Amino acid sequence: MAYGTQFFVKTVGLALQAVVAHPNQRIANLAGLALHLFHTGVIGHMLRTPVEVGDPARIVFLMLQAAGDKSPALWRETIGPWFDEAWPRRPRDRSQNLSEKLAWMAVDSGDAFPDVVRAIKDILTEEEWQSALFHLTKKEEEARLVSRFSGPSLTLADKIVGDRPNILGDTLKTLLDAISKAEPKLRRTAAYKRLALKAE
Repeated sequence: MAYGTQFFVKTVGLALQAVVAHPNQRIANLAGLALHLFHTGVIGHMLRTPVEVGDPARIVFLMLQAAGDKSPALWRETIGPWFDEAWPRRPRDRSQNLSEKLAWMAVDSGDAFPDVVRAIKDILTEEEWQSALFHLTKKEEEARLVSRFSGPSLTLADKIVGDRPNILGDTLKTLLDAISKAEPKLRRTAAYKRLALKAE
């Protein structure tokens, strides 16, 4: 069985573990996710087809989304320990594509956002188009994510915005403005100062 396929199957197992560990009405939606994976033949397909290591990030995202306001507990008690132990960290498993998927997963993780960023920050890489940065800014408009979690937002932005010419200068400036208003002391950090220069 290919490495990516094994990892995918382990991730499905995580979904089932989450249902058992968090048996309440909101997280019961996770059972629907697991059943969907089986009923649509996804598992059988993955057993026969190589899987990219980034694919399970989608399943983790769906689990966190289904958990709603219980997502921080789900991450800390079930997903986080599994992620720290099982997520591949070999250099060859890292890519811009995977980094983007993980960053989007973090932005969409709701109240689990700080915990998710803490877990993935050392796996993230510079993104060419920084779509996750734009997504983070939109989440500020929709749910004040950046204002509520300004430190993790700065960490995420610092990881995905590299040294190449920035095509989202206005977006980055908007993000930094939200961070500085929520937590002015972050303006003194090296990460903020570097990104501020990029936004000019």
